[in-house]
Amino acid sequence: SVLINTLLKEPVGVAKHADKALRLTCLDEGGVPSTFLFRFKTADEMEQMLGEIESQLAIAAGPGTEGGAAAGVGKKDEAEAAV
Repeated sequence: SVLINTLLKEPVGVAKHADKALRLTCLDEGGVPSTFLFRFKTADEMEQMLGEIESQLAIAAGPGTEGGAAAGVGKKDEAEAAV
C-alpha cells in the first residue's frame, strides 16, 4: 500500500513514467508543485495502481465533470496511442 502524507490539490496528473514506474504531479498544501515517482516490482502492479489513481481522480472530479482533477490524467499516453 501507498501513503502520501500531504493534501493533494488540483491540478493532479498521473502518467506512466516507465515500464514499472508512474509519476504523480500536483500542488501541495502550500501551492508548491510536487512530483512523486512510484516504482513497482512488475508492470502489472504499476498498471493496477495507475488505474486506481485514475478512478479516484475521476470520483473526486464528480460525475459529468469536464476538466477538474482528472483532466490531465493519461493525456500523454492517449496522444501517443493515437499517433
